Amino acid sequence: MKKTLTTPLTIDEIEFRVQSINAKGAIILPYKDARADMNRLDEVVGETNWQREHKMIDGNNYCIVSIWDQSKDRWVSKMDVGTESNT
Repeated sequence: MKKTLTTPLTIDEIEFRVQSINAKGAIILPYKDARADMNRLDEVVGETNWQREHKMIDGNNYCIVSIWDQSKDRWVSKMDVGTESNT
């Protein structure tokens, strides 16, 4: 099966960490890191058909991801910012 950008991640693409342990058991947090996204983009659109850049705006580090749209002959970009978390 050829992967798409919306194909669910496989178990080996997910990381796990222990959030807390108590008398009742443990809370395990599944997460993905940016490498999972980069690997998926490489596989689906090709290593040279996407790019990422960061811009500081008002003290926030924005990430811009662009994908080359061959039919439009231009880059299509999306920008977002996260918030710092200790969780």
